[in-house]
Amino acid sequence: MKMNVVFLTQTENSTVFGCGLYLFSKQTVLVALSRVGACTNITARKQTELEIRQLNEQVEERVQQRTA
Repeated sequence: MKMNVVFLTQTENSTVFGCGLYLFSKQTVLVALSRVGACTNITARKQTELEIRQLNEQVEERVQQRTA
């Protein structure tokens, strides 16, 4: 049996995205025979997304102030 997994782990200081494939035995009790996957630290990307959101909010506020 195969099972695809995708996960996102967040801590106070970092964010990690991962995906993989687990292969299980066909017995009644699931026993992982092997796993293959990769993880990527996306902390910098998440920080950049947050900064862009904040800048967009600031621009919106300025536009509202100027057009009021």
